[in-house]
Amino acid sequence: MSVSPVSAPHRPAPFSKVHLIAALSISQLIGWGTTFDMPSVLGRAMERDLGLPFETIFGGLTAMMIVMALASPRAGRFLVTLGAARVMALGSVLMASGLTVLSLSQGPVSYFAAWLIIGLGGTCALSVSANTAVVEREGAAAKRTIGTLMIFTGLSSALFWPILSFAESAIGWRATLQMAAVAHIVLLVPLHMFGLPARGDAAALTASAEAASKPLPNLNARDRLRAFLLIASASSLNSLTSFGVSASLIELLKLAGATPGLALTLASLRGVIGISARLADLVAGDRTSPVASGLAASAAMFCSFLLLAAFPASPFAVPLIFVLLYGAGSGVAAVARALLPLSFFTREDFATMSSNVALPQNIASALSPVIFAAMMENFGLSGVIALALTLTFLTCLSMAGLMLLRARADLSATA
Repeated sequence: MSVSPVSAPHRPAPFSKVHLIAALSISQLIGWGTTFDMPSVLGRAMERDLGLPFETIFGGLTAMMIVMALASPRAGRFLVTLGAARVMALGSVLMASGLTVLSLSQGPVSYFAAWLIIGLGGTCALSVSANTAVVEREGAAAKRTIGTLMIFTGLSSALFWPILSFAESAIGWRATLQMAAVAHIVLLVPLHMFGLPARGDAAALTASAEAASKPLPNLNARDRLRAFLLIASASSLNSLTSFGVSASLIELLKLAGATPGLALTLASLRGVIGISARLADLVAGDRTSPVASGLAASAAMFCSFLLLAAFPASPFAVPLIFVLLYGAGSGVAAVARALLPLSFFTREDFATMSSNVALPQNIASALSPVIFAAMMENFGLSGVIALALTLTFLTCLSMAGLMLLRARADLSATA
């Protein structure tokens, strides 16, 4: 028996797609910018003050992602029963608490305790919950809004790195984290509780959009399980590749033949290329599906590493084409990962399915930088390419399986 979700807090504001995107963009920019993106700027200052190795400082991000993975299934149940607004507000309180503990930390115990709290907050307030907030209001018509939201939230590091750097130089890293904690309480808690359009307001206005969208396949229990396992496989394999390569991209490009300056430039362009690819996918709109986009993105990533394998020591052209293919593929794949459950499950199932998929996906994201760094250290460029080719090929197989499953279900429905 399904659990009926509790109505979200009453908010008189009428539904507006722009309003929804603006509210969630602010939420995700601050949420990611002050947590996951933060050690890249404040890490050295924390290292000096706490006396911890630099790799230990970044170990906080691993702790955050593992907690987000383990807590995701329970958070999914909260999303179903309480609604995204309440869960995201709770997440903001938890992240503010974690940032406060981090600002007061004196050693490894308090440092990692803070990241565990931040991880719990991220489970409640970041990607899955934000996407669920959209699906609650738009149902099957949520693809365009989620794609637009991910374009804006992809700019979190570009926005918050200079903000955090300026604040750290002016008031120190501890006060900077305390200001970030205040932002979560003063800005995000009210935004989540009262600033999101109410679900009830959205339902009538999006009914026609849902009716016009491609109907969900009528899956039996076995095919539902197959769909879930294939989505979890594709999402986890893609995350393992994307997070691992991104963490080692500059060194990878140097091993591929690029000069240090070119490697830095190309690595910096990857984010812009990814966002541009997301925009192109968004413009394509209903002419594509998350499954088709995900398969094309995975194939582009596979081809990028195949290019490196064929031409491993090119000073310019090959690294440039690699970054173009890999950046576009990883950018579109991130959107496809978020939307895949909507291609097979109802909006009532979206929170549960997405949260369950987040368990293996976040574990893969947490472990991938270590795995890729170890491969690079022990086997060099050839080892990284072999690993990436294997992962992207398996991702393509999983996506192809999803496409066949959807096609078979559509064929059965018309028979």
